[in-house]
Amino acid sequence: MTNDLLKNFEQYFSNSNVVIDSYTLEKGLYLLFDIEGNLKSELLIENEKKDATQSDIYDYFKRRDFYSKYLSSNKAIDTIVKEEIDGTNYSMDRKICSNNQYTLFFKNKFVKEISDDKSAIPIHLFFKGIDKYYESLSTMGEDKKEEKMILDSIRNDISTKEEILLYRDLMKKCYQNAINHINNGDSKLPKDIWIKIFIEASSEEYEKASNKYIALKIFNKNSNNVKTEKTTYGINNYNFGMNKNKEFIELKTTSYKIPSLVTIQDIKAIRNLFIWILKNTTGRGNVLLPIDFEFKGNTEQDEICSKPVYLMKSSNDNGAASVEYFEYIPNFTNRIKEFKYYNYVNSETNLKGLNTSVNKLQDFETFIRKTWFPGVFIKLNDINEENIKLSKLSGWRVELLRDYNRVFFELFNKEDESMFLQHLDDMALKVVKSQLKEELTEKHTYQTANAFNLWICLDEYFKRKEMSLKMKLEEIKTKSREIIIEQKEIDSIDDKLYFYIAGQVTRYLLSQSEANKLTQDLFEPIIESNNNNKLKNELYYLRQKYDYKLYLNAKRFNNVFSMLMIEEPMTSIREKENKFALLAGILADNLFFKSDKENKEEIED
Repeated sequence: MTNDLLKNFEQYFSNSNVVIDSYTLEKGLYLLFDIEGNLKSELLIENEKKDATQSDIYDYFKRRDFYSKYLSSNKAIDTIVKEEIDGTNYSMDRKICSNNQYTLFFKNKFVKEISDDKSAIPIHLFFKGIDKYYESLSTMGEDKKEEKMILDSIRNDISTKEEILLYRDLMKKCYQNAINHINNGDSKLPKDIWIKIFIEASSEEYEKASNKYIALKIFNKNSNNVKTEKTTYGINNYNFGMNKNKEFIELKTTSYKIPSLVTIQDIKAIRNLFIWILKNTTGRGNVLLPIDFEFKGNTEQDEICSKPVYLMKSSNDNGAASVEYFEYIPNFTNRIKEFKYYNYVNSETNLKGLNTSVNKLQDFETFIRKTWFPGVFIKLNDINEENIKLSKLSGWRVELLRDYNRVFFELFNKEDESMFLQHLDDMALKVVKSQLKEELTEKHTYQTANAFNLWICLDEYFKRKEMSLKMKLEEIKTKSREIIIEQKEIDSIDDKLYFYIAGQVTRYLLSQSEANKLTQDLFEPIIESNNNNKLKNELYYLRQKYDYKLYLNAKRFNNVFSMLMIEEPMTSIREKENKFALLAGILADNLFFKSDKENKEEIED
């Protein structure tokens, strides 16, 4: 995957300009000292995004900060100095997190003079740590032949040992002045924040000063480096062999230990790319980068019309970007043909708050999510176990999101509708049944009717079959009106009509309950019934339960109910079209309510 990233983006990240342009400073106190050790400027960043202002001092610090950070805690410069003081053991291990002679990065909680943290280091020991820091910087790469090999190839582009040590005493003076300045300040710093000391120098000098550390630490393992006449090769360190417990591991399950070798020029480009990814894409789910993006401006594209794009998802793995997947999509547009929502099933459905049409892919996703999964804030194109856990969802919504996450991923990220259409009826059926069982307890079906309408609208939108669900529903509703309202004699009824009328009867019988809420044991056996005889038995049970509420001379209902008991459908209620008809009958305008007035008039006559 990393090679694919490099191949596509190397032209942009072969130098650091692109990544520096979008680079932001993390929370911390930034202090600039002149070459005499006097404080010249300071900048406090309390919020990375809010405080990322376009100012000269911000730009000054961010360019030098980019060149001064260590690659990871596992690759911090050796500053190990240990000492026991009054029975307490102190260590300077990994307390300094910069990479060159011009900078000193550390957390304020590690400084005893400004923090009461248990891990805080006394100033005399911190000075010893600074001495060790400069000693390690100056001698780095001199012990191992693989590292000497790297140094030989970049000897003219790095600081000399003398140049590095020249700043050791000056840095200790800057450190002392920084601590004094913080203690004399009016406001108290947050408990865990970076203190970053910079000595005045040009950005070019900073880049040169960082070259030694970067060259020696940027490969995964220098022991496997290979040198040719022209360049040095090593193991890529980005998005390779990483997990939460062992950050840098050797492959054990393959026939080779080194999966690929890259040049030092290539891995620097990879490093720039992964810094950009960390700052611009992590935590944002799926990101689409048009092929002509050129890494300028915001990655959130308002409109992409028929362009090749790269689909990427990354995460922050302990301060480093980890690319979970990267894929090329040859033709993508986020403006789709207009999707319209209609109320096909029930004229009494509450449509408040629902849009009636959308023409953007992201709005299409939002509409489906809000209609089928109310209360779910996870985007359907970015469903995974982590965000499911964070959302604290449970029940049928979680089950369906897990079962169909790939279906939604393909539709909303790649505009590939084939898998979605293959599973549409199964998904919709499960959603409608689940919502219906929730809502019927409250004796209403507003949200379920919306979900059922969406099922029909999606079928109509994608034009899956010659006879759409809309046409089938209209035909069933017309025939059921003839039977229930107009009382026409029909010799036989088809199965879909049978189950639609069974749904009408179910809803009418449930409406006879005087309880404020219904219990699921009344209606769930009907909704989940997979046997025609079982369905009849449950309807008969409901008829007996509310017999006292039904009019003795309600001929229309009695005739229809008798017909349901006598008729034998040719197909099973288990079939999707029959389940569709049953649910439609429950959710649609109930024709028995329309005839109640006439039934009363018959009794009075």
